[in-house]
Amino acid sequence: MDNQHILQESRRLLYLVAALPRCDVCVIGSGPAGGVLSKELAERGAQVALVEAGRLMTPQDCHFHTWPYELPYRGTRLRGAPEAAYPPEVSEAIRYEQCDKIFVDRIRAVGGRSIHWNANCFRFSERDFRQWTVEGVEEDWPLTYQELVPEYSHVEKMIGVTGSREGLDVLPDGEYLPPLKLRCSEEIMRLG
Repeated sequence: MDNQHILQESRRLLYLVAALPRCDVCVIGSGPAGGVLSKELAERGAQVALVEAGRLMTPQDCHFHTWPYELPYRGTRLRGAPEAAYPPEVSEAIRYEQCDKIFVDRIRAVGGRSIHWNANCFRFSERDFRQWTVEGVEEDWPLTYQELVPEYSHVEKMIGVTGSREGLDVLPDGEYLPPLKLRCSEEIMRLG
């Protein structure tokens, strides 16, 4: 894409945005956080614009229960074709230099991480809120896990989080719908 095309597209988008009605809040991303925030603000009377950079994913984009030999192109894509939720402007924008091999996986898709994590949405644990006290890193949060439990439950019921109650301190149980079928990799891990 050349600079002239980018400039023309930018002008076109600015014209479209200028024609939109004014809003109180602009939320970027329609994943669980952005979707819930938009809904809650709109229900309280705010004029909300919800902007999504990702595209609507189709069942053909998702291969959760597929063996590698069943994948389109057997796990390869046509040269230069990006993965559905990983356009180049996202995957190439994040670089890790001299790091400890910890990275952030960003996607662009309507539904955000709810698609990426197979409809799971994990709660932080009590210790996540007290990292300075427990590990001597970061800072402790100004609120506790217990203070957020009602908010977690409200959101989980609203968006339909799936899962199973495991009783783990590091992964607190939530208000879950029945779990989805395990993906192939998860089934292999379950079998040991």
